[in-house]
Amino acid sequence: MRSIKTSNIKGVGNSPIISLNHYHNQLLEFKEFSQIKEEFFNRVGYSEIYEIADFLRTAKTANASRFSEENLIKLFTRINELTDPVRSGGNVVVEEVKTILDVLGSLKYKKYQLQELRIGNLVGVFNRQENLGSRSISRFLKSCSSLSYDKNELEIDGEKLNGKVNLQFANFSLDEKIGLLNSMARFEYGFGEEELPPAFRRVSQDVLERISDCSADQVSSYLSSMTRMNLTEERR
Repeated sequence: MRSIKTSNIKGVGNSPIISLNHYHNQLLEFKEFSQIKEEFFNRVGYSEIYEIADFLRTAKTANASRFSEENLIKLFTRINELTDPVRSGGNVVVEEVKTILDVLGSLKYKKYQLQELRIGNLVGVFNRQENLGSRSISRFLKSCSSLSYDKNELEIDGEKLNGKVNLQFANFSLDEKIGLLNSMARFEYGFGEEELPPAFRRVSQDVLERISDCSADQVSSYLSSMTRMNLTEERR
């Protein structure tokens, strides 16, 4: 479990070390989410990335409503600072970034409401991190796609993504492979485009060969993704 030293937090005096699940534990102790939110935003400028992820997970569990514009700007300002590639020094991991994006998606935010968030910083964490598991890859892409970003806005490193998918190819479940294609379709990749990482053609072929194992919903999702990618290519 990671923790932070109170000496590194300005303006919190001798407050206790904040644990990895500090805010979530408060919710489990039946503390009102409004109180938890107030505590968090009072010190968000000094929060670490894992605290932000913990708070957002807690907000999702509590079925919280969207944050005020003022609080959203505070939140994004701190996330931008912590995910800056120079400042972060590699201390931010994809799971934390995925949680942030996933909760923003669950709160029904779209990219036009997230203009203060430097999405490139968060994608940079994904680009740089090696040895990601299949679940982390698929969930990160799904989280990005739920916010309606396209490939040009995300600037995912295609070569590195190709390597990540190939490395974990055997570990992706059939459902995850269909989800990968769905994410790429929502990012507005054309299936025949050179910029589509080749690993995704391999993914598509594998799903097609196993189509008899798919449920009706999976078949529908696969066909929808392939149709969307082919139409995207035709428009260009």
